[in-house]
Amino acid sequence: MEPTALFIVHHGKRFLLELFSCGRIDYSSYPTRWHHHPVYHLILVTRGRHYFDYPPHHSELVEARTLILINPDLKHQFRQLAQERFEHIGLLFRLVDEKGTEALFPLQVLLGMAEEKCPPLAWCRLSPHDTQQYQEQYNELQEMLHVPGMEAGRPFKLFHLLYSLLEHFRANHHRKSVEAGRRDAVAEAMERQLMMHIGDPAFHLEQLAATLGLTPKYLSAKYCRTFGRTFRSVLRQKRMEQAQLLLHTTQLQIQEIAERCGFVGISSFSQCFRQQFGLSPLAYRQQKREVSAVFEGGSQKMVPVAPYMLKKE
Repeated sequence: MEPTALFIVHHGKRFLLELFSCGRIDYSSYPTRWHHHPVYHLILVTRGRHYFDYPPHHSELVEARTLILINPDLKHQFRQLAQERFEHIGLLFRLVDEKGTEALFPLQVLLGMAEEKCPPLAWCRLSPHDTQQYQEQYNELQEMLHVPGMEAGRPFKLFHLLYSLLEHFRANHHRKSVEAGRRDAVAEAMERQLMMHIGDPAFHLEQLAATLGLTPKYLSAKYCRTFGRTFRSVLRQKRMEQAQLLLHTTQLQIQEIAERCGFVGISSFSQCFRQQFGLSPLAYRQQKREVSAVFEGGSQKMVPVAPYMLKKE
């Protein structure tokens, strides 16, 4: 039985959906390095946390149940977090038009996003239930790669998996849009005042409420509705983001950065930073410098495929 072809239409052109490979990688035994793929790369982090680096100087911390879409030719690498073991299951696939030309447009355009506004990658955190469903679909697709007689169902399974992926990203984008729409003048004033006092270790909810002419009870509830977290949690997150920025963009001493971020001593600052990011402020600064040096030196090594890419039949 001949495999059935499924096409995706974009700008009036038909693109054939082709699966290259799928596989699992345990990064405790595989050395990470800068690389890129000439095709679309879909990853589910199944175990552990790690850093995901990509140009120009981005470094994001991702954890288990994170679904990541990497569009073609984006340089990237995965880095371990304090010797923490992590694993991926990944798919490599491409879209090819009737002339055999590979599509390179960002996959998010299939959600109706303008191509010039699409980032080179996208990710979202799946619920335990959605993670289980995704892995079951993935396992079925992987089985179709190796079991004779199942080739006919492969395009349908891949298309269904791709459709599920886009629905996850669509829901995530909608949620963020709704959250952004809820930000009113009070919420903006809350965040503005918080950033103005981020270096004040004595700053507290009652002080903010008095400044805005609101009751502490109302303001506390407002934080939970607007940000989904408590005032203390938001303040801590903002302080950690400020610390990240200062560590990466300045030569300030760790002690001074701690003070600018509202910490009385360097010990409590380091402990809080390590809890948030898994490494010390000094180690974080060194890693950011190493990432910047790779790009500025132009010495990153490009490898065309993932180690588990199979030969096309």
